[in-house]
Amino acid sequence: MVLSEKVDKNVRLDRRSCQAYYGKEKKDGHKGWGKITDYEDMLTKEQQEETNFEKYSYNTRNNGTKSKRINDFIRNNGKFLLLLCIVFIVVVKLQFDIIHLNERLLISDLEITQRTNDVEDLRYYIHILEKRFITLGGDVTEWGCKRNHLQNLDNDDEDDDPSINHVQLLSMEAMKKAYESKFNPNFDEPSKCIKEEMKIFPMKLMCSKMSYNYKEKYLSQIDMYLDHEQDSIENPSYPTSQHSIEGQKISSESGNDSSNSSVNSNKVKYISNGLMNFDHSEVTLFQEVLLESNLVIAPSFGASWGDYNNDGFMDLYIGNHYWYPSLYENLNGTGFREVSDEILPDTVNNKFLDKHSSAWADFDKDGYVDLLECTGALYGTSSIPNNFYINKGGGKEKFREESVQRGIDYPLARGRMVTWIDYDKDGYLDAFLSSQKRADGEGKSALFRQNPKTHTFSDVTDKTEMDVDIKILFARETDLDNDGVLETFLVSFSFPYKVYHSSPDKPFKDVTHRFFAFNATVGESHKEYSKNSTVWIPPPPESGFYALITDLVFGDMDLNGYQDIIFARNYNGVCFITVLFNMGSDPEGKYAVVWERLDVYESNETQCGSLAVADFDNDFNMDIFMVTYLPFANSPNVYVANKGNREFNVKLDGFGAAGTTFGKGESVAIADYDNDGYLDLFITNGKGGVPFDIGPSQLFRNIGYGLTKVPRNWLEIDLIGMKDNAHGFGSRIIIKSCKTSQFRDVDTGVHFSCQNSFRVHFGLSHCPTVSEIKIYWSGSKKFQILKNVKANQILRIEEQWDD
Repeated sequence: MVLSEKVDKNVRLDRRSCQAYYGKEKKDGHKGWGKITDYEDMLTKEQQEETNFEKYSYNTRNNGTKSKRINDFIRNNGKFLLLLCIVFIVVVKLQFDIIHLNERLLISDLEITQRTNDVEDLRYYIHILEKRFITLGGDVTEWGCKRNHLQNLDNDDEDDDPSINHVQLLSMEAMKKAYESKFNPNFDEPSKCIKEEMKIFPMKLMCSKMSYNYKEKYLSQIDMYLDHEQDSIENPSYPTSQHSIEGQKISSESGNDSSNSSVNSNKVKYISNGLMNFDHSEVTLFQEVLLESNLVIAPSFGASWGDYNNDGFMDLYIGNHYWYPSLYENLNGTGFREVSDEILPDTVNNKFLDKHSSAWADFDKDGYVDLLECTGALYGTSSIPNNFYINKGGGKEKFREESVQRGIDYPLARGRMVTWIDYDKDGYLDAFLSSQKRADGEGKSALFRQNPKTHTFSDVTDKTEMDVDIKILFARETDLDNDGVLETFLVSFSFPYKVYHSSPDKPFKDVTHRFFAFNATVGESHKEYSKNSTVWIPPPPESGFYALITDLVFGDMDLNGYQDIIFARNYNGVCFITVLFNMGSDPEGKYAVVWERLDVYESNETQCGSLAVADFDNDFNMDIFMVTYLPFANSPNVYVANKGNREFNVKLDGFGAAGTTFGKGESVAIADYDNDGYLDLFITNGKGGVPFDIGPSQLFRNIGYGLTKVPRNWLEIDLIGMKDNAHGFGSRIIIKSCKTSQFRDVDTGVHFSCQNSFRVHFGLSHCPTVSEIKIYWSGSKKFQILKNVKANQILRIEEQWDD
């Protein structure tokens, strides 16, 4: 039966469109084609069911036809469709491969750019080294991988210093290899200058023999770089004015004297993210300053700050290890002038001496600081006397070398550091010389007592109970338990090594176990574990010992009135900065004080080096700065900001003093060189073996006044001992300002291989005055008190004492 037969005669159906044509008009007067569903009311119920069935049958037949056609197409064109699918997959994969290759090419381009920049830096670096070498007497025409320029040197110099005799130089190729080692430390083929003999004789300088004339190519841009000056900052001079506070003689050097702003307007050159520096953030506390018109490149073994000409500004001595020493005269905070040839005697003969650390002090109380410098005895294989430069106080002869005459030459010692202490409290400074014991047992660390009448020294180590049988890095003094008696620390690679009471009646009584607890069980277990080891295995911290110590300093980090201990250590491949918070006396009475330990920094991506602790941002809280390095390269220095309440914020860019990419970070010494009340940094980068033992020395100026809208206040104090030693070493200064109490122990400022300025610095935040200054003089054991002192000045306070 056909569907059209079941509907009204006026309706014609179209099977394909399921539409009907109505011959008669609809109710709305429309005549024509329309959807069947629009007129379902024209069909009976039976007709509607049959119509639905007919629709279903028609659709089924139609769909079956389509599926058959599709199957036939696939069957007839299967190979073509398979090929089309394969092509599609290949195209998609190629697109992904192209994207991946583009990413790898981009990374490779970046690496090539980095390597190219590194090579450019190396060429620049070697150019500076060559200029430095020529100033040392080298002949540029003989400059290469062999040293033929030494004919003019005395035979004695050659015999004394292996850095002169049989020395190989490091080529550009070798230097490039060494620098690339930070990307791939395990390279197989050494360069042509690293031969078998290099295992015997040390490499010292780097040769720059190249196949092209690099000077003409790079010298102009180097000179342009060095001559370029950014915006300069003018610093006023600070004349000394005399006034009195409650009848006491005090000289003041004000850092806020605007009337002198037009004086000494010499420009200071700045480097912001210099050619060879690590990147740092835009917000910085430190900004690099050139010491002179050229970058200072040299090997290093620390540096020392001291005011040799009594003009109120700190001068800088750099021993430069086996190169010429450098003495930089501070030009009223506006710059520096190198004066070693004018002032230091016989510097030419000191050219290749194995010079180590040095320390300033007015040992004979004549009003001028002198400089004692220890030497290394050429790895303990030779005999080289120390350098003792006696300050003659101006005139034609500025300094005279008198180590032998004064009895403190100690030529067999492998000297590490000089520490000035007045152990017998006679008012004159004695000297402790830290040393590394030689293979023949000679040259151990030694204590030299000064004769107050002749100002000569004699070795009195055997008359004390000091244990100096191992390598001592340096000695420090402080008062841990606030009993008025100083503790003397001998600092070695493990801490604590030895702590002594230094009272005059019985100097150097061993009190190590009185101040520190040790776990004997852990210690014995470690001893058993490491007994068969061919190398020294450092003990775990649970034993009560910490290793390997790289530096140690003191400071009241939590403002509780007790001296805390801060040290850097490398332990099991991790660098730690550890603070031992001194909690005061032990309630149980078992120990003199109680300690709480906190590691404020740790990283397995760098190695710890030298430390500096001070209130760098003048907010009352003492901060930490640490020099870092890597085995095959340098690494950015670290700044740890003390926010108070034992909260610390680590800045991995050194807060602007991240430092150079060349050399290896060795030491940091602090001083307020421009007398603006903010402490500055001097960093050496010539640590260890070649090629890293020659690196840039860098001065970073503290620009902390720019971090706050209102500059923070400060106070600095120089003590002048009368009955006590010349600088009041061993004394304590306590100040009160804005209901906050702070203290500093006055000492030589020495730590690993260098000496900070021993001028005492306090940050005062926004306090305009100091309500009280209380000085405890360690020699007389008496207090001296000053009231209501204005901030932002440098005080020179003389000791008052009665006969």
